[in-house]
Amino acid sequence: MAFFQNFLRALLPGRHYADLVAQPPATAFRYFITLSLATGLLHWLLIVQPLQVNVRLLFEQVSKRVPPFEIDRGRAIVLFPQPKIIPLPFDAELVIDTTGRTTLPPPGTPVAFLLSEKHFWVRAGGQVLSVPLPEEKTVVDTSYWNRLADIWSVRVSAFALSWLLIKTFFAKFLQVVLLSGVVMFWDVVWKTNWDFRLILNLCFYGVTPACLLGLLLGMVSDLLPSAYIRMAIYYCFFATFLTLSAATIRGNQSRSSY
Repeated sequence: MAFFQNFLRALLPGRHYADLVAQPPATAFRYFITLSLATGLLHWLLIVQPLQVNVRLLFEQVSKRVPPFEIDRGRAIVLFPQPKIIPLPFDAELVIDTTGRTTLPPPGTPVAFLLSEKHFWVRAGGQVLSVPLPEEKTVVDTSYWNRLADIWSVRVSAFALSWLLIKTFFAKFLQVVLLSGVVMFWDVVWKTNWDFRLILNLCFYGVTPACLLGLLLGMVSDLLPSAYIRMAIYYCFFATFLTLSAATIRGNQSRSSY
């Protein structure tokens, strides 16, 4: 309940910010952690359904383009002519060649795969990795790809959630540290002699409307395709909000001093 009260109070600058920044640093930092994780979770909820659809679409396209074959005792049993080059979605390519003539995934695409007689090879980001084929007998057909789609849609969603929670926390913390310089600048100009605890608390709470703006800008990325424009809007808004909040706190301190 305290989080939601502070969240609503932190959305707009005003005299209430003097009460927020007066809280213990541990309280402000806990609020910031909760806000960052909630923002990452909300971001995940916005993308998880399209993400799962794309994963299933990938395996659906693969099942249509890759002819059925078998894997038995760690060897691929392929009955169609080889090498077979199969273009895949998302600018990838799969080569099936169990004859040994193709030894590595071919260059030319950002991601390439090779199914050899005993290994499955992957080339991505300049790295080439291989994994041995399973020993148990497996029929690689449409049902197999559908099972993989079910498994990987869950795995990719879980990975995306973990990544977004970690990424959002560290990204917001870095923004707080960097934009605390805005408050420090006004502290020097106004000669208010604020301690760093007040400045940091102000940034911890001041990031609240910026989080909402960041989510909104992500939703309208089609209207604002340039990432630089979105970043400029975000940081200008954040800096302006911190300036207005700092000015309000300064005004309260000036009135209380009389």
